[in-house]
Amino acid sequence: MEDRCNQCPESKRSLVGHLGEAGVTGNASAINHWEEKNDRACGMITFSTEQGPRVHIGKIEIATKMWSILKDQYEQSDLITLHLAIRELTQSKQSDFKSIQDYADSLKRAATRCSNAGEEVPD
Repeated sequence: MEDRCNQCPESKRSLVGHLGEAGVTGNASAINHWEEKNDRACGMITFSTEQGPRVHIGKIEIATKMWSILKDQYEQSDLITLHLAIRELTQSKQSDFKSIQDYADSLKRAATRCSNAGEEVPD
């Protein structure tokens, strides 16, 4: 799947440049070009999401609005992410897992989430 636009200036060649709120104004060619890219971006967003999140964007026809709705609905703040990861690290017990490897993987994932939220977990 090509994700570049050859009709746009170099600085706007990615599909991200086609996610404008209100589309474009101007000649029919520019409008058609924007609509094609917007439809493609909407399709990419729709097909990249699971069925549950699609409920929130089902009738939306502008890609930036789709993205904004999904972001507002599902984005967690770093503070919440950090809190949940620390809770998982401190409350996990090896007996809750089938194997030591599963337990270690769970701890590693929680430590990675802490790191991504800006808090390093010491070894």
